[in-house]
Amino acid sequence: MHEVLEGKRLRELYKATGGNWGGTKVDEAFSTFLVSIIGAPVFMKFNNQHRADYLSLFQNFELKKRSVPVDNTDLVTIQIPATLYEMCPNLSNDIKQSKYSGMVSAEHGKLRITADIFKQFFQNAITDIVNHMQKLLKQVSAIQMILMVGGFSDSPFLKHAVKSRFEPQYVVITPQDASLCIMKGAVLYGHDPDKVKSRISPYSFGVAMTVPFIKGIHPEGKKITIDGEDLCDDVFDKHVEAGSEVLSGVFQNEKIYYPLTDNDTILPIVLYSSASKSPKYIDEKGCCCVGKYLVFCNRCLGDRKEDKRLKVRLKFGGTDVDVEAEDNHGKIHKARFSFANE
Repeated sequence: MHEVLEGKRLRELYKATGGNWGGTKVDEAFSTFLVSIIGAPVFMKFNNQHRADYLSLFQNFELKKRSVPVDNTDLVTIQIPATLYEMCPNLSNDIKQSKYSGMVSAEHGKLRITADIFKQFFQNAITDIVNHMQKLLKQVSAIQMILMVGGFSDSPFLKHAVKSRFEPQYVVITPQDASLCIMKGAVLYGHDPDKVKSRISPYSFGVAMTVPFIKGIHPEGKKITIDGEDLCDDVFDKHVEAGSEVLSGVFQNEKIYYPLTDNDTILPIVLYSSASKSPKYIDEKGCCCVGKYLVFCNRCLGDRKEDKRLKVRLKFGGTDVDVEAEDNHGKIHKARFSFANE
């Protein structure tokens, strides 16, 4: 969800979210349909031994997904590869013995499916998408327009479902070549990353650190003792909270870190992410190490750990986070990590 600002820049209003509800979900429904007729062993054998024909079958199905109109009442015809026919010499009888008897037939190398059965392939995916959109629109009241992009947006069934549910309260737009819009957007963003002014952070980000141990507050299992001082290890020191707005390309608030002892010459900056808004420790469920960067503390900075302090700040791009660590002499140490696969 985005707000369009002056200069056609974008401000994200709600973090990117979704599920496995695209065109592949419809393909899965079609696969389940085929398995119910020819059986899983034959279907898997066809997939493994005749991969080109398998892909050809689903390419044919893909064309039907995008071209069959919502009000269609005619039979939908899908070409059956010859190799599949050879593997299923009694395909017509198999269909008659299945739950699709009278609704599906195989004639002259073609599978003929009634309009009602064909529509069922889309039902689960479309229901999940519409329900998810309803939940999101309750979160952000300022939305006025719904822009449908991606390959599945070319489906007449999905367009009809979205428009039926959300118009006229929202303006629903499906641009030409909706399947190419995401690629074009990625190219445009690559040329001008400043088009996105801010994003909603999908995770909390923080740095692993130790703090003075407080009995009764910190777990005993986290207690370590260094130079006679009791410390709590594995603390998640939060820099950015999940769900908060972060300006793209701008460093967030900085925090200061010190080596554990006066003798340390290396200060590791270990960045963690968490879906939780307020994680306490880096080993909690949902926490993940994004990356580790070693900063070498030069002796010329001083002999005390206080002399080797680092000011650490984070800057966010699309799927990357830049880490800067500034030492006492103003030298900047830089690292970049990706959280795209988190």
